[in-house]
Amino acid sequence: MEDDRFRPVRLAATIRAVLGHVPPRERLILRMRFVEDLTQTEIAARIGISQMQVSRLLRRSLDQLRALTQGASKESMPAGERS
Repeated sequence: MEDDRFRPVRLAATIRAVLGHVPPRERLILRMRFVEDLTQTEIAARIGISQMQVSRLLRRSLDQLRALTQGASKESMPAGERS
């Protein structure tokens, strides 16, 4: 069984790897939202799209990241632990 102290390190590595599958504009929006802590309205004003479009892109990107990270997590598990 893996030491729980390594779980955040493994998760960070997985996120970095799957971010490469997200289009550049969506990566920018994710960075602005979660690193720079901008609101959707602030992001929209900076990149010239509507707040609703920012919301849709965030949701789509997060869904894609969730699917990719879940797939990566299952691949790295021993076969007997996969659901």
